[in-house]
This record gives sequence, structure tokens and C-alpha cells, in this order.
Amino acid sequence: MTPGLPLHEGHSSPGVADLQRRLSALSHSCGDDQIGYFGPATEAAVRSFQDGRGLEVDGRCGRQTWTALEDAGRHLGDRLLYLTAPMLRGDDVLELQTALGSLGFDAGWVDGLFGPDTAAALTEFQINVGLNGDGIFGPESLRAVRRLTGRTGPAHPVASVRELERLAAGAPTIADRRVLIADPGGAAPVTEAIARRLLQSGARVIVVHDPDPSACAAMANRFDASLVYSLRSQLPDRVSHAYYEGPTFESVGGRRLASLVCRELDALLAQPGRCVGRQVPLLKETRMTAVESRIGPPVTLVQHAPAIADALLNAVATWCSTPLES
Repeated sequence: MTPGLPLHEGHSSPGVADLQRRLSALSHSCGDDQIGYFGPATEAAVRSFQDGRGLEVDGRCGRQTWTALEDAGRHLGDRLLYLTAPMLRGDDVLELQTALGSLGFDAGWVDGLFGPDTAAALTEFQINVGLNGDGIFGPESLRAVRRLTGRTGPAHPVASVRELERLAAGAPTIADRRVLIADPGGAAPVTEAIARRLLQSGARVIVVHDPDPSACAAMANRFDASLVYSLRSQLPDRVSHAYYEGPTFESVGGRRLASLVCRELDALLAQPGRCVGRQVPLLKETRMTAVESRIGPPVTLVQHAPAIADALLNAVATWCSTPLES
């Protein structure tokens, strides 16, 4: 059962006790804090978990952190895995996707979401090893995966190969590229300016003003975007540019675009940015290159909106021509 969120220092409830239990099970000790009380040691444990999972580190347990805790507590073989709506998610799914990819079966983006690509790869695997190809991962499939992955050495995941193929096949210019600009709130002057610059360069652009990152990711997937760029303001005087990086998969296209955005904006803003791999929903659930920038303080976005839009256009143009680091 999901507790009342967000949970933060000073809270005292059964939900905090559940949080502490989950953190402790994942080797993030809550120290001497009383069970059920969110004290300094629990906050430190939350920060440690967030940092290790590639989440925003704020010491508060909100929806994203709670979902990540649920995901981290799932182990391959603990439950049946199959295609359903909403999709099953968790580290057990991610482990299955990684195993299938290492064996040459394309389970799609390694994101911990059991979607159609994962179901198709599992079915193909089952048929290849002489099992009933029903797309349901149970004890027999687990034994087969364990047996075969134990015989193979490290392999280049199929997801990485597919991403490289997509990047190599992309058009070398912005013209006709499909771009989704996500504005979760507070950056409309800049996101609209970016969209205008891209449209003037011939791109097909949609701007989504929605605070729900999963909704933005679903829209990007339906739009079949070439890339996704999200910009949000934040109160601290910090700048970061994030791309998707999970335990077994990193988006090389995302890392390249994030580094280009960082380079362009560092030349403009007083506060230098940093590129980071994260597992936040927008980056994790999209099926294409995606970058999320966080720029603070908010007044910076207002003061530099046209220049930021020009810098982003330069970064995207360079990425289109050279989507991989040389």
C-alpha cells in the first residue's frame, strides 16, 4: 500500500516505517532513527538511495522515489512476468531484459518496463529453447535463462546495438526531424522559443505542457520523436543536463546531446552545468534520445530565453550531424 507522499524529515507514520524497512532491505541503514519517525538518518538513507538510483537527490520520498523503491525490491523469479496494462515494472524486468539482450534477443529499451518488445523477445527465446512460447516468464523460463546466461561471457546488449543503428540512420540535419519539447512547468517562455527556432529550421515539433513525466514520455513514443528535450526551472542556483543511464544500459545518444547542451549553455550562463546519468521517468520511459535540463534560479530562464533557445538549436544541430562522440 502506498503511504501518503511525500514523506520527509519530521514525519511520523506507518508509511515512514514501511519506507525505513524498504531502505534497510536495500542496505541503506536508517541508523538510530525511531521506527516510524523520519529523522536525519532516514533522510541520509533516502539521499543515498536516490543517488544510487540516478534520481534527483533531495532527501524526500515522493512518487518517483517510492516507485524506485518498489522497483528495486523486485528480483527475477519472485513473480510471473507477462504483458499487461499497466505494464509490469521493476528490477526483475530489467534483469530479464538484460539477460535476453545478452543472448541476442531484442527486448527493446532496457528500462525495467515489461512492454511489447520484451514480450516478443521472451516468446522468441522460449521457442528457441523448446519451451511453450506464451510470453509468460515463469519457473521454466527462469531456469533456461539462468542456464544459458551462465554459459555466456559479457555481451554487447542488443539495445545498445539498436540505438547505434538508429543514430546512424538519422537525418544529418534538423529538417524533418521529429522533436518533442517537454515543459513540466515554469519554463514556457524558453520552451516556446526553442520550438519556434526548431520549426524555422524545418523540424516537426510538438510542445507538451504537462507536469507528469510519464505522460510526456508516452506522447513522445506515440509521436515517434527523434529526440526529446525537457526543460524545467529550479530554485537552487544549479544547472544540470541529464540523460538515461541504468544499471546495464546507457543512452549514448542522450549522453552526447547532454554534453552538447552543456557546452552551449556553459558559454552563456554564469553557473556551469554538469552532465549526469539519471533514471527519472521521462528519460527512462522514452524510446529515443532524451535530455532533461534543470536550470536555476528561475529568473535565469526569463532573462536569457532567446539566447538559451539559440544555444539549444546549436546543440541539436550538432547532434543531428554527429550524434555519437568521435
